[in-house]
Amino acid sequence: MNSMKVNILFFGQAKELSGTRQHSILLNENSTLHDCKLLLESEFPKLIELNSYAFAVNKDYIRDMNYILTDEDELALLPPVSGG
Repeated sequence: MNSMKVNILFFGQAKELSGTRQHSILLNENSTLHDCKLLLESEFPKLIELNSYAFAVNKDYIRDMNYILTDEDELALLPPVSGG
């Protein structure tokens, strides 16, 4: 099975917990957003501390965790925004 590279951008608390702003990971072809999330949480276990976070793939919000990623996608990890 072929692999693909996905570029990850971390924002807000996700950036603090991961200790980085950018990271690239290799996934199997036809991997889903859920697969990527599991891999990220294994590489950066502190991300599990975030109760929830949203994803944007190539600047489009994606809610479907079965969304299939493609090679060179840019995935933004967006923690919940608190306001007041």
